[in-house]
Amino acid sequence: MVRCCQIENLSGQLSLESLPWAEAIIYFARGIGAAHCADITTARQSVEKLATLKNTLAEAKDGYWVNQVEIQRLATSAWLAYAEKRSEEAVKLMRSAADVEDASEKRPVTPGPIVPARELLGDMLLDLKKPGEALKEFEVALITSPNRFGSLSAAAQAAKSLGDVQKTRNFYSKLVAVCNQADSDRAELQEANSFLRQN
Repeated sequence: MVRCCQIENLSGQLSLESLPWAEAIIYFARGIGAAHCADITTARQSVEKLATLKNTLAEAKDGYWVNQVEIQRLATSAWLAYAEKRSEEAVKLMRSAADVEDASEKRPVTPGPIVPARELLGDMLLDLKKPGEALKEFEVALITSPNRFGSLSAAAQAAKSLGDVQKTRNFYSKLVAVCNQADSDRAELQEANSFLRQN
C-alpha cells in the first residue's frame, strides 16, 4: 500500500519540465481559448511553446508524443489563423490536425484528447456557415469519440441548419439521453428538450 508520505515524495520529484507532453496540454488549452477570445498574442505564444515542446520530445525520441503535440500545435495554429481572419488557411490547418489524429493510434493508458481535432474542425466549419461540411466532421468525430456533449450538440445544430429534422432529432435525443443524470441546465440541453417537444 502506498502511503501519503510516499505520494508526497513522488510528487516532489515531478515537474512539468520533466513531462513535456503534459505541459503541452496546458498550452493547447490556453492557445485554443485565447484564439476564441481573439487574444492573438497569447495564442501565438502558445503555438510557439507547443513547437518547442514538440522539439524537446523529438530530441528524446518519443515519437508517440511528438505526434500528439503536433496535433495540438496544428489545431492551435488553425484557431490562431481563424482569429486572424485567415479562414481558408485555418480550415486547411485544422483538417491537417484531424487527419494526423485519425492516423495515430492511441496508447491504451494515455488520456484522450481534450477536444478531438475532428470536432474542432466541425466547430470551425459550423462557424463559417458550412453546416453540411460541419455535420460530416461531427459524424466522423462521434465514431471515434462517441457521445461527446460538444459533438452531439453541434451535430444537431448543423443538421437543424440544413433542415434535416430527423437527424436533428436523433442527435438531440442522444444528447438528452447522455445527460439524463446531469444536474445542469445548460442552454444546449434546454434547446434540445425544446426541439424534441416540438418535433
